[in-house]
Amino acid sequence: VQTVKTLLGLFFDDGSLAIAIVSLLVALALLAHAGLLASALVTIVLLVGGTLLLLLENVIRTARRQGR
Repeated sequence: VQTVKTLLGLFFDDGSLAIAIVSLLVALALLAHAGLLASALVTIVLLVGGTLLLLLENVIRTARRQGR
């Protein structure tokens, strides 16, 4: 049970992840609406890739902070 809590804490411990993901979503929505992105597929790839990178950065930062 403690291991599951620790693992979940890596993903949900920091509210900055949510802020970063919402910021990414807003930025991509504005760029897509302005016609600066080539297609919906490009927008989706950037959204998924950006979200995965933000999640990875958050997990690494949290793990370092917890000394693991």
